[in-house]
Amino acid sequence: MIEETATVVRCEGDYAWVETTRKSACRTCAVNKGCGTSVLAAVVGNKPNQLRVVNRFNAVIGEQVTIGISESAMLRGAFLVYIIPLLMLIGFALAAEVLAGQLLVSAVDFAAVVGGLSGFAAGMYWVKHRTANLASDPRFQPVILRKSGTF
Repeated sequence: MIEETATVVRCEGDYAWVETTRKSACRTCAVNKGCGTSVLAAVVGNKPNQLRVVNRFNAVIGEQVTIGISESAMLRGAFLVYIIPLLMLIGFALAAEVLAGQLLVSAVDFAAVVGGLSGFAAGMYWVKHRTANLASDPRFQPVILRKSGTF
């Protein structure tokens, strides 16, 4: 279970909206000046994030809670968002290149680029619709694991 401390900011029935602060370990790393992640962390900053979670413990506004999501849900989500569009990009690009070669089209590279972009777009479209169905799946919902106290 991946855990994070948050503060309840709103309650809606069986759900609570919690706020967490994005954290970066870049300040403790010795290479932070030459790292792309530290540059991104500096741009994004420590902005608060709001997230809807299942409120198992009837937490109220202002309470600090520990929220969590299973590792398998996180890995499946990462696979879905990153790998599927990438695989479709590569697959469509290869298919377009082969098809253009068989049709004796002179712009085989252009066809591969167009095919790859089409595959990426199709992958992102598929991910969007697949994740809409997962939004109500309890296996992929973050939950309040325990109350930590009042803020």
